[in-house]
Amino acid sequence: MDTLLADLAARLTAAGARDEVLVDFSRPRWAGLKLSPRMVEVERVWRLGVLLLGHSGRLYATGITLHVTEPKHPNPQSLLAEERRMLRTAAAKAGIPKGETIDLDARDIRWEDLTADTRPVARTDDGFAVQWSPASPTLMPLEAYLDERAALLINPPAGA
Repeated sequence: MDTLLADLAARLTAAGARDEVLVDFSRPRWAGLKLSPRMVEVERVWRLGVLLLGHSGRLYATGITLHVTEPKHPNPQSLLAEERRMLRTAAAKAGIPKGETIDLDARDIRWEDLTADTRPVARTDDGFAVQWSPASPTLMPLEAYLDERAALLINPPAGA
């Protein structure tokens, strides 16, 4: 599987496919005090549906995706809007440019930990498969899923 992912990463790199920034986000504390949230770039990744493929060849399950824009004024009426504003502020402090797409809370896919019940990637009798939608119980072979998603990223449909 590692060879497949490394080959796919090389293919996406050669095609100049659009990538995003995988970040680690933390809310540090010191002596019980909450400090400013911190965001640190982990690596560049390609979004392949419900999965992210790192330039390193590592595979992740997607988490939260955010398009970086200028942080707006606080909005105490919407908890979600305030959370996103705080994330945009942390991205700006981390030097992530406006217009970039960031991914946070992505989970590292570890092949040895996969079972028939893990999602979005599961171990099956035929190898590995992915549940491409939380609303659908259907599993698709992982290799076919990655090929299909990579093809869409390399040659996006008109207007995408």
